[in-house]
Amino acid sequence: MSKTEDDSCAFQSWAPLLTICAEYARLSGWRFQVDDFLDIDSNLHRGGPAMHAARVKAMPTILDWGERVQAIAVSGQRSGLLDEFLLCQRLTTSEAVVNSMAAMACALGLDESTLLSQVDDESCAYQDVSQPLPVIARRLVNYRRALGNANEARLLQASFVVEFGLAYGLTELSDVTSEDMLVEYLERAREWGGSDKAGPYAELLLRQLPDGAAHASLHRRVGEWLEANRGWVIGGAVVGALGLLVAGAALALSSGGGKPHSSSGSRGSRGGGPWGDRGGAVQRPQ
Repeated sequence: MSKTEDDSCAFQSWAPLLTICAEYARLSGWRFQVDDFLDIDSNLHRGGPAMHAARVKAMPTILDWGERVQAIAVSGQRSGLLDEFLLCQRLTTSEAVVNSMAAMACALGLDESTLLSQVDDESCAYQDVSQPLPVIARRLVNYRRALGNANEARLLQASFVVEFGLAYGLTELSDVTSEDMLVEYLERAREWGGSDKAGPYAELLLRQLPDGAAHASLHRRVGEWLEANRGWVIGGAVVGALGLLVAGAALALSSGGGKPHSSSGSRGSRGGGPWGDRGGAVQRPQ
């Protein structure tokens, strides 16, 4: 993972916070939790001496910025901080949707080498989910290959900004466009995979969606769709996962945060992606 603290901050209004908290963010996997700064000397905190030192260094800035963000949340006045916070929410939701779409395509047998060799489409417009699943999947490959790793630092910073803002009272944004796109993509996946194959792929999607307050709205939307399509979601394990998904979204909203992740955790890099080099023909699962 790139050392984001060595890069220039992508969000200038939040740059002082991101700079001071860079070591804490790196050690926490770019997750922010208010609990890390309550009773800071407690032995119950996660991490060892390095994390403790990072929390101590960041704490004065966290307290100062927490008050600033709370004031913005109460007043509702537009500012650079609020505008960039809203941008960060859109970025993190879009990234979560892209990763989930790619993982499901791969699980359905649409691996990268097959798509590149057998689906003739150079477009990066994966957002057009009216297309057949192989076309969407090929465009996802094109998009991710074009972007590479250049956007990784920006996305990690955006995730930290979102979790910090939500923790101190800023309002969660529902990215209806991204959520609608993912739900429509589920329809294309169902058409391609067949109803008898739906259960494992739905379960995969639930596992692929990142947790935490930054993605609570996306969790709810997918949970609602799966609830409305119970006939498609086959198997007790999937129903159980659906219950955990909805409960997790509610917990994230109430706590303003999520479970801690290691710095090598689940966010993933744009450079690799879920597609392996397995080859084979583009065909529906049997």
